[in-house]
Amino acid sequence: MLGSYRSKEDGKVCLNKIISCCHDSISCRRQVKDWLIGGGSSSNQSISLAVCRHGSSGLLGAVRENNVDLVRFFLHELTDDNLKGVFTQETQCGHTALTYAASKGRTDIVGVLLKTITSVVDHDNLFTVYDIIHHETSRGNTALIEAVRSNSEDIVSLLLNSGQANAKLPTKTHQKSAIEWALSYGHDNIVQLIESHVATQEKADQLFTAVSNHDMTTNETLTEGGSPFERNQDERWKQELESKYAQVDTDRQHEIDISYALKESQSSRGQLSIEIKQRKENISNLKAQREEIMLTRRQEIMSAVLQVRHSLEKSNDDISNLSNTINPPIENELIAKALCTILHIKLTQQEHPTMPHWKEIVTLLQGDRDRFYHRIRHYHFESPSIVELASQVQVDKLPGTISDHLPSILNNDHQDLSSIYVLMTSLATWLKTIFNHISKHKLEKNLLLQESSESERLFSDKIDHNVLQERSAMLKRELSELAVSITANTNRVSSLRRMLEVRDLLKVVSRGGHSILSWAAGCGDEEIVKLLLKRGAHPILGSIQEYSASIIQIAYRNKRSANERNCWKQDLVVAFRIKSLSNLARHELKNLRLPLAEALCSGHSNIARVLDTSDLSNFQAVELFSLFCPPQGLSRSLIDNDKIVNNIESSCELLTSIIKAGQHYSHEKSPQGCAFVSSLKYASSLIDDCLQQRRRKLETKIATRKETIIRKHKNACVNEMQSAIMRGDFVAIIEASKEGNISLDYECPTTHLTPLIKGAMGEKITAVAYLLDRISPHRPNIDYENALGNTALAQACMFGRLEVIKDLMDRGADINRKSLITGYTPRELAAEEKHFDIVEFLDNKMR
Repeated sequence: MLGSYRSKEDGKVCLNKIISCCHDSISCRRQVKDWLIGGGSSSNQSISLAVCRHGSSGLLGAVRENNVDLVRFFLHELTDDNLKGVFTQETQCGHTALTYAASKGRTDIVGVLLKTITSVVDHDNLFTVYDIIHHETSRGNTALIEAVRSNSEDIVSLLLNSGQANAKLPTKTHQKSAIEWALSYGHDNIVQLIESHVATQEKADQLFTAVSNHDMTTNETLTEGGSPFERNQDERWKQELESKYAQVDTDRQHEIDISYALKESQSSRGQLSIEIKQRKENISNLKAQREEIMLTRRQEIMSAVLQVRHSLEKSNDDISNLSNTINPPIENELIAKALCTILHIKLTQQEHPTMPHWKEIVTLLQGDRDRFYHRIRHYHFESPSIVELASQVQVDKLPGTISDHLPSILNNDHQDLSSIYVLMTSLATWLKTIFNHISKHKLEKNLLLQESSESERLFSDKIDHNVLQERSAMLKRELSELAVSITANTNRVSSLRRMLEVRDLLKVVSRGGHSILSWAAGCGDEEIVKLLLKRGAHPILGSIQEYSASIIQIAYRNKRSANERNCWKQDLVVAFRIKSLSNLARHELKNLRLPLAEALCSGHSNIARVLDTSDLSNFQAVELFSLFCPPQGLSRSLIDNDKIVNNIESSCELLTSIIKAGQHYSHEKSPQGCAFVSSLKYASSLIDDCLQQRRRKLETKIATRKETIIRKHKNACVNEMQSAIMRGDFVAIIEASKEGNISLDYECPTTHLTPLIKGAMGEKITAVAYLLDRISPHRPNIDYENALGNTALAQACMFGRLEVIKDLMDRGADINRKSLITGYTPRELAAEEKHFDIVEFLDNKMR
């Protein structure tokens, strides 16, 4: 007896293991073999479980210990009749095996119990899976309610997916359903799970009703958004859905970051605009002040100059009186010395040691009065330092500077000669006017320096403003692209969720074992069947179902190819559906209704043809042999080598012929040694070689196509970059460089222009700064030389772009670089083009 127990479970369970009941009481402990009552495999007596004083058993003790192997052992040893009693037997605490496992959260054990329940219940409607799952204990508990209380989502999902659990069914004791318990406990995830299942079940009921009523409109509405079936499609959709969710979250976070950056950029640009406006006003005010000073000085000085001219005209055209003056006032020498200082007059008559400056002025007046007037008129704009030096002029024998004596000279009414007095007074007036404007001249210089500083800062602010404007435009484009991406991904998420909902709906199996597709196939509505297939319905519901569907399909195809006109024999279909499968497959298929079988048994051959073309290829049938009873030998001569070619169709026919032939042979004990299995392996190796060859060809084709697409894309980007260089559109140049992975040292083959050389030819430095200040792997080489021997610095020197030259040199351009083609340096090119200001600037830089 013990040996039989051990042999049935291959020694996984020790029969001498001591185990207690679910209460873990010492008094209830006993060995595993003692929990079993009845005879062994050699006895006709049925085996049942012993019950302790708590109304419990070893099965519940195994559940308490979460020993899945022991649970399987107990269930395996019990006969079907006793199993039904075990599933409904309650302990003193009001637990059955299923409710106790659910309350403890034993997911694997609940799965084993559900599988066992499904395999042993009768089909006479006296005792069903529904009755066991919804069995209410004396304390008003069901398996689903216990799973809800323990907050076990996996067990709730298992019970709901069994197709038998009703989450809205209230208990008789508490008048509360499972979903009401979930709400009262606040288990939101379980509530959502139940609501989703209930919604799917309600839609499934509507869909079954619509199929029965041949209601095409309702079918289209309920399955809208579905997609044709593909293997492992659900997993791919779920992975894509997770990926899209993550992408949407990333894009939204990126959108927030870019929006914040855009807000900062616009705020900075607005502040910069205010500063630019303020700087313009400051420059305008400084310029107005400076112009006012200049205008006042010009008016006053020109008035004094006119007075000098008038005095010269009143000198009776004979200046001899000046030269004949005996002992002229010493103040004349003071005025003459100041004039010589301002007018840059050097002494040449050293033979007159007394009053040499006066003699020089007299000589100048005697030679050419117009020349003297010309000097007086044009030398009053000297620098303040010269004027200030003249104001401090002194002569021997006369204390004080000319500035000290000018008031007395202007107020002296006792001059000997009127002509001398008039001339000296006018010159003194002119000197005093110039001296009075020394401080204003300094103020004017300061204003000019302030204006220059403000202008430089204004120019810099304008560049920053343009950069911020371009940055804002780029950020807006990125926001627009992100919005498009978020919308597309959100729509794809909605589409994927809808496809998964429709797929879950089409997977629902009724209590009678019907899927939506098998129900429609049995009803005989071809249009609805086609619609369901288009929306994702498929006969494959699981591994065993898949095998069975393929078997039936193979039989159908072979029968149709043998004699298209012969009517189907239902005995053949039933044989392939049940009898040709192993016991394991029969257990799984007891409650199953396959669409193709339903169509054939109901006489709907047109629907059978539709389902035949929609199912998997015969190549899938290679997995069937684990379910067949091992066949005896198959001659290798049955394999027609002439028909083996490198295509899938012939491979499928080969496998089909092997499978068909294998059905005619009896079983043998060693399937691995039979000719049938050897033939199958040989055929499989041929098909594997075929698939490998096709894969290599497809990979080569894909790689070639990929290279072609990349090359076309890069050529398009090159054309766009050439056009952008000609237009001087540097934003488009950067975009083309990024899109086509093109270096910014790209040289146009016709014009020999690079982006940097094109920017150096412009009037502003914005383009050069925009290209060189970017952090990018495609950043241009500042000393790149084109085919004509020109660099950006050489081109700027040729075109006389001083500001661009400064910007290039600040960024490291080589000023002494000789062209490899022309041999010229940038300075030599500037000199050749007669840009002397640039030559002077470069000379200063090289010092």
